Amino acid sequence: MYLRFVLALIVCCTFVFNAASATQRVRPTAAVNVDWPAYNNDSTSDRYVSLDTINTSNVSGLHTICTLNLGQQLNFQNGPIVVGGVLYVTTSNQTVAVNATTCSLIWTNTHTISKTLARTNRGAAYADGMLFRGFGDGHVIAINATTGATVWDQKVIASGSLEYISGAPVTWNTAVIVGTAGGESGQACHVFALDHSTGAVTWTQQTVPNVGSPNAKTWKGATHIAGGATWSSFTIDPSTGKLYVPVGNPGPDFDDRDRLGRNLYTVAVMEFDLSTGAFDRAMQFDAQDVHDWDQAATPAVVMLSNGIKTELVAGKDGYLRSVAVKTFEQAWQTPITTIKNAAAPISPTGTHYCPEGAVYWNGAAYSPATGLAYVNSADRCVTIEREATPAPYVPGQPWLGSADGYGQRDPKVSGWLSAVNATTGAVAWTYHATLPLLAGVTPTAGGLVFTADLSGNVLAFNAASGALLATVSTGMPVGGGVISYAVNGVQYVAVAAGMASSSFGTGNPASAIVILGI
Repeated sequence: MYLRFVLALIVCCTFVFNAASATQRVRPTAAVNVDWPAYNNDSTSDRYVSLDTINTSNVSGLHTICTLNLGQQLNFQNGPIVVGGVLYVTTSNQTVAVNATTCSLIWTNTHTISKTLARTNRGAAYADGMLFRGFGDGHVIAINATTGATVWDQKVIASGSLEYISGAPVTWNTAVIVGTAGGESGQACHVFALDHSTGAVTWTQQTVPNVGSPNAKTWKGATHIAGGATWSSFTIDPSTGKLYVPVGNPGPDFDDRDRLGRNLYTVAVMEFDLSTGAFDRAMQFDAQDVHDWDQAATPAVVMLSNGIKTELVAGKDGYLRSVAVKTFEQAWQTPITTIKNAAAPISPTGTHYCPEGAVYWNGAAYSPATGLAYVNSADRCVTIEREATPAPYVPGQPWLGSADGYGQRDPKVSGWLSAVNATTGAVAWTYHATLPLLAGVTPTAGGLVFTADLSGNVLAFNAASGALLATVSTGMPVGGGVISYAVNGVQYVAVAAGMASSSFGTGNPASAIVILGI
């Protein structure tokens, strides 16, 4: 099916200042300061910003105010956060505080971690004057947000485990909740809740069963069970105290001969009680997956105009879905990229299918003003060869089930930004990019949708019509967060730019935080 319409080592800091004074900018009416305190802004992950001083009438004046080069070349997929005029950004081993209006460095916190354990890190969360984040060595730390000092340091993974943390935590009352990845190394992955003040683990849940446990019957033939990774962040419904966790593919990725059945709970959204960690239910989207179709991006929990609370779920399989929170039933699914040969088994001679992956770590956003969901996607296909005989799990080695790693990707690629009616699933408008679209998407009360592309452009669209109203070049491919906030009455847009990725062919650029305004 084809969619037709459809920032230890900071080595340099450079500034590009706006020639216009702050008094020439329109001031936000909602508040003097409007923060962006978590990976997806609000706990419900809708990414909507109630700011309208950058709007459809003046966004053509959007330009770069300042840039902070991080001094590292990173697979920079970070989602920056902003609290009280300070922007916080994470790398694999550093947490950095930056003035959110001038890009000046405030402090740097460095966690000692071996190079072999360094992993892409997608961000931090803020609560009660502290930042919380995880690392590739399985540690979670709390940092004093004012001084940059480490308050506590807790290792959450078991000794010998190859699990790691790449996703951004979320916070709820006195808890910090974070998850692990590592399924591609044969690990069963987990969700952990830690006490804000001490770092003590208060509850743990494993996303896939152990051999011999009740749900293992959905992994018929498995002598080792792996997968269910968490990659980006989680969603909280504050009205019910429920936690929504998107989980990834089963292991091995591309060979299901020794794991027949639904492989619960992989490629799903799981619901947990935030206080106790008790598992409530799950919605699985691709049973017995052999395509590496993680549900990697965070679902948004929103209230639609018809009064129905729904999850907007976008995954690597190429669909945006609506799932009713009350019943956990799917209302609709809409393709947001090319989908082809999706049901074909992976063969030893090679199976060609699309998408290789559509929505990765940045999921759907929602605007209550337009009633539209907005989501970026990649449009690329791949050929995978399955191993002739099932490969046994060997501790410490990759466990993919393919003869050619992640396969041979088609040279032709592109990307889509899709705006979809969140009630009906009908596509309202699309924007087709020449490269995959991976960056965060942020709708605002100013009638805009902000995102960015791998060509290095920050893009501003009319949220209702899809008209491209402004393009600002950062000079660096963008696959990280695109956020908006206000400081002292002035609205800004900040971008995590400079994603060095061999998978997406972006080269090895320096990574940076870029702040824009009008």
